[in-house]
Amino acid sequence: MYTHMIYYPRGDKMAASEAQKRATLKYDAKNTKQYHLKLNLKEDKEIIAKLDSLENKQGYIKALIKADLGIED
Repeated sequence: MYTHMIYYPRGDKMAASEAQKRATLKYDAKNTKQYHLKLNLKEDKEIIAKLDSLENKQGYIKALIKADLGIED
């Protein structure tokens, strides 16, 4: 069963209240967008291996896109 958790910078976590869950869903709907990536285990094995080796996949992908667009961090 999935439990909505709040994660704190020190690594602590706490079960979220129903109000916190609603607030998070509302914020995410208004301020975020998610993309799903489907990779083929045979054809994309190098990409999969690279992503598996990374601690911060989102940061890596965003850095690649920003570099492609000529945007500096």
